[in-house]
Amino acid sequence: MKTRDCTPREALRRLSAARKFLEAAELYVADEDPDGRRVAVSNAVLAGIAASDAVCCARLGRHAVGDDHRAALELVGSIGPEGRQVAKALTSLLSVKHKAQYQTAAVGKVDATAAVRRAQTLIATAERLVL
Repeated sequence: MKTRDCTPREALRRLSAARKFLEAAELYVADEDPDGRRVAVSNAVLAGIAASDAVCCARLGRHAVGDDHRAALELVGSIGPEGRQVAKALTSLLSVKHKAQYQTAAVGKVDATAAVRRAQTLIATAERLVL
């Protein structure tokens, strides 16, 4: 697993980024245009990844790097019960990533709403663990 060392200050920066990705997701979650909902899901996924990174930086002093998100799931899950909750929510988010970012199928309102809610939950958990 490839990781990179990080500081509590970087944990705060990743948490800030997570919040901004979530703001973007919330702007488009109710969009009637499927492309808007695709943007919402993509940003929700990025919010979840950033929140997970923030937790890892705060609790472990390192976070996973690279395109293999399984490493990030494993790392955050190693933190304990709260880390496993983060990993579970992030797994759910990552399950819609491919559809939103790489497939031409429309992203439905249910998927978009669920992704944004998962990202909100992840950020709330990260705030408890980082702040």
